[in-house]
Amino acid sequence: MAVPLQQRTYLSIDGGNNRAFMVYSINVAMAFGMLASLYGEFMQAVGASVRIFELLDRKPKIPCVGGNRFASLEGSLEFQKVSFTYPTRQASQVLKEITFAVEPGNMVALVGPSGGGKSTIVNLIERFYDPDSGRILLGGCDLESLDPQWFRQKISIVSQEPMLFATSIKNNITYGREANMEEAAILNENDDLEGEVSELPS
Repeated sequence: MAVPLQQRTYLSIDGGNNRAFMVYSINVAMAFGMLASLYGEFMQAVGASVRIFELLDRKPKIPCVGGNRFASLEGSLEFQKVSFTYPTRQASQVLKEITFAVEPGNMVALVGPSGGGKSTIVNLIERFYDPDSGRILLGGCDLESLDPQWFRQKISIVSQEPMLFATSIKNNITYGREANMEEAAILNENDDLEGEVSELPS
């Protein structure tokens, strides 16, 4: 006579373990959800990095160094029939045969509507771009013959929307120029910031 034997195992989970299991399950599900969102952000970063490396690999049309350097920078600034079109907006010519001269010691205001070429003239003086035609002279010397790095150290520009960098006041005033504290103090005085800076905590 055969008697079948059947073994049954019952798993008992009390209330505390059940709550812990539910909490762990929710945490795991949330972790997988965060991984999914991180993957999306990672793919966006990959796309952005491609653009960054494209910019880093670009070769500037205007060399950063190389050209004439002089003991002093002086003389009149002249635009001689300067024409210019931005490379990304070839259909719209910004300047067409512009001619004018600024004598040393004079202050000149460029007034005109938006898109009239005021900022473009400043960009050409800073030599962020070269004109399509015509010449820009400083003291009779063509700007294209000057060392851009040396030349930009001799002039200054204040944007219509100035910004402060997350660094010291000295670095913001000197703007990347290697200057000692005495030179920075002179710049501070010239910018009429001496009173405000002296009131700041050291």
